[in-house]
Amino acid sequence: AYAICFATALHESARKQNRIIPEPVVDAYVSLNKNEKDGFFLTVKLNVDIAGLSKDEIHTLVLEGQQICPYSKA
Repeated sequence: AYAICFATALHESARKQNRIIPEPVVDAYVSLNKNEKDGFFLTVKLNVDIAGLSKDEIHTLVLEGQQICPYSKA
């Protein structure tokens, strides 16, 4: 669900820049972690690729997307 939400946020980020982008490829890697104090917690690593965009362009959209996607703000 996080990956789909984030892909939608990337489209919204591009729209705010008056750009149309191809469908982003977003892979989410979720890990369940445990620590003694707080118990269990999740960590998520997202890998994002958007055909035809440079790493810098993708990075800019990802930073904006983090502000839009509810999962990122949780």
